[in-house]
Amino acid sequence: MSWSDAIKLSLPVVVAVIGWVASHLLTLRAQRKGFQNQIIDKARLDVTGRIRDYQHWLLEFSGTIRSLTFMRTSLSFGANIDLAAKAQEIIALQSRKSEARGWSLALEDYQILFPEADCARRRLDRRHLQIVWGFEPAFTELLKLSLRHPSPTEFDALLALAAKVQPLIDDQISLLEDLRVHLQNSTLSDLVSRSVPTRRPPDPLIPRLALLDGQLEVVDGGGRPTDSDELTLPTRE
Repeated sequence: MSWSDAIKLSLPVVVAVIGWVASHLLTLRAQRKGFQNQIIDKARLDVTGRIRDYQHWLLEFSGTIRSLTFMRTSLSFGANIDLAAKAQEIIALQSRKSEARGWSLALEDYQILFPEADCARRRLDRRHLQIVWGFEPAFTELLKLSLRHPSPTEFDALLALAAKVQPLIDDQISLLEDLRVHLQNSTLSDLVSRSVPTRRPPDPLIPRLALLDGQLEVVDGGGRPTDSDELTLPTRE
């Protein structure tokens, strides 16, 4: 048998082997990509669940602040109000650290998967501190009034202090929703060839999250960054 005959006989085998190797490599690549997608989506679900917990915590906090208005109405009708119980309710709410902080810790643990969200995480952490510290003057006033039967004027002063925190809470809930939408789009949009629309507030002063130079940032209606690395403490009047 000549070399040319041997080559002709072995060529189909070589082609088959090459095809099998190529197919095997493609299968391994697909499996690896599928495994990576599973890891990323599992991380997304973990962070998303904790974001929901935090949003629920914020809604409870907001509801507690709003409930003070109903207590003012009861006071105006001469009813006794239990401000000490309300103070204990707020203490219990703020002690639930895992709900208030779990989302940030989880996102930090998954930073290698979502590096573009690290800046937003730090911004939102600072905003959380502004909410907690911003409520301190109102809480201090609440403790003082719990020691006596307050007048309507004194209670109105308490409501004015508490009302300053409400816009911060509303913004935080919406910004966390922006983060949740971003995580969903970044992990699933390529798989399903569509994405969830990002939030566009009609008021240009309302903050939102947007990608700037590869990092999620808190921006205004014109897309300009609004937050800095410095923590702005609440003013105490």
